Amino acid sequence: MPNSEKVSLLNKLFDSKLVVLGGAIIVVLFGVAVTKELLRRYEINKEITALEQQAAELESRQQELSGLIEYFQSDAFKEREARERLGLQREGESVVVLPNIESTQTGTIAGDRTIVSEQKNQSNMRKWWDYFFRESQS
Repeated sequence: MPNSEKVSLLNKLFDSKLVVLGGAIIVVLFGVAVTKELLRRYEINKEITALEQQAAELESRQQELSGLIEYFQSDAFKEREARERLGLQREGESVVVLPNIESTQTGTIAGDRTIVSEQKNQSNMRKWWDYFFRESQS
């Protein structure tokens, strides 16, 4: 009968409301701890993904800057800068400087006459009016 006493003791133990309540509390606490750990792991993985993306962007930017440094150290860049900024030229070359069209007065040839723009800041409507209705200048 020792076996039946053990079974009866276990039945009494599991039938006790206090043990069931304690077990439920332990299960809930365990569930909360597991949920917190899963959320923490999710946040860490999300942060790792963001940092990996940022590292990839920085790596591509670094490659781009390395390419620019390489170009700036090349002879082609040095020659271009010498031509544009310093006005230098190779032997045997001649430089042709064209006037800036915007800074000079522009004219329109209509038949044998040239109409010179009197004011640059005229409205578009005024320019059309002058084009069609202006008396011809001889």
